[in-house]
Amino acid sequence: MESQVQYVTNKYLQNVKSTGEGNLRATCPFCGSKRAFIVNLDTGLWICFSCSLRGALPQLLYKLGFTRKQVDRLVTKDDLVPKASEFTRRKAELREDWEVLPEYVLSSFDECPIQMLNLGFDMEFLKEQDIGFDKRENRITFPIRDYKGRLVGVSGRAHNGVQYPRYKVYDEVFKEIAPGYVPLTRKHLYGFHEVYAATYFSAPDDLLPIIIVEGYKGCLWLKQMGYTHTVALQGSSLTRDQQRMLERVRGPKYILLDNEPGKSFSDRPGGSAADKIAERLSRTDRAFLCQYPEYMEVGTSPDDLTVEEAESIINNAKTTGHLRAHQRSQYTSWRRK
Repeated sequence: MESQVQYVTNKYLQNVKSTGEGNLRATCPFCGSKRAFIVNLDTGLWICFSCSLRGALPQLLYKLGFTRKQVDRLVTKDDLVPKASEFTRRKAELREDWEVLPEYVLSSFDECPIQMLNLGFDMEFLKEQDIGFDKRENRITFPIRDYKGRLVGVSGRAHNGVQYPRYKVYDEVFKEIAPGYVPLTRKHLYGFHEVYAATYFSAPDDLLPIIIVEGYKGCLWLKQMGYTHTVALQGSSLTRDQQRMLERVRGPKYILLDNEPGKSFSDRPGGSAADKIAERLSRTDRAFLCQYPEYMEVGTSPDDLTVEEAESIINNAKTTGHLRAHQRSQYTSWRRK
């Protein structure tokens, strides 16, 4: 990937210089800052310390105005795509390659979901996040990416109570494009590639608070509010792969699951799903439980909250022992306005 990153930065950015640490520095194409834009040669992750934009190589190209097919040509090497016979012979070694999908598959869902706009989401924000609509299946689509920002799956969410299942991870349709494709989406955290890009260039002692929610809509709603360091589990449990990813980012973790029995609060001996997640994450960092006020109805989720409600719930989060955390900065100080 190094030659790809080098090619893209030299061709489409200005004042590109090596930092001598495996990174390239350039003029930010978005805010014009001359020394704040950094790109890593190995991963393709980038950040501007001036305007705070960051992401992976595909997202940089999208922001520069490239089409999905152009992005595919610039971020994919032909010799990295395994042949069918190789997949059978070297299944273990090629598994990650078979998880990665070409960006152009998202072209099938290039339509803004009106349902999301009716819920208060901003059209430009949804476009930036590649949220689309599947007219054939009548589903809102969410692209799932790995920590490098590569497309590894697409999930379709029903927008009414009649459709079943509520969530569908697209599988068979992509096997026509990549024979042997297996959508191992629960290995990944939705939105983690943006969080990881923000931490990749930070000092080892810098702590990045992260909010952990269940679903795509809750994650997007908090990100639109300004809580950009939010990820979604795609469920109410934490997989081992997801835990390892979160442990790679140092800083407190705020667990904000849906306000339902067994999720954010216990309905039987043994604790809730949020308790179990917090216990596992607290082995490496501080973990906080976000609790909904008693007046909120059961079934409330993060995407139902106002800015004031979300701010209050997060700032009043408690440790796993239900004791208030002492000497921690208020979350609002690092929420991007």
